[in-house]
Amino acid sequence: MAAGLLIAALFLWGPRVPRLVAVLIGVWGTAVGLTRVYLGVHWFSDVIGGWFFATAWLALSAGAYLRGTRRTVR
Repeated sequence: MAAGLLIAALFLWGPRVPRLVAVLIGVWGTAVGLTRVYLGVHWFSDVIGGWFFATAWLALSAGAYLRGTRRTVR
């Protein structure tokens, strides 16, 4: 979730976001989840479920944001 929010904030900040920065943040988020499995703190299914939940939440938030910006432009 944190990685997704950081990437979204970068893209909202300006149009000229370095793609490498966004990719590195995504890799960081993936690595955090995989280290949870490696250290035995979570099951792999827990991590996958967390990624799905974060993706759904970010998609809903982005949809609400875009819908709200469309209404203010008209």
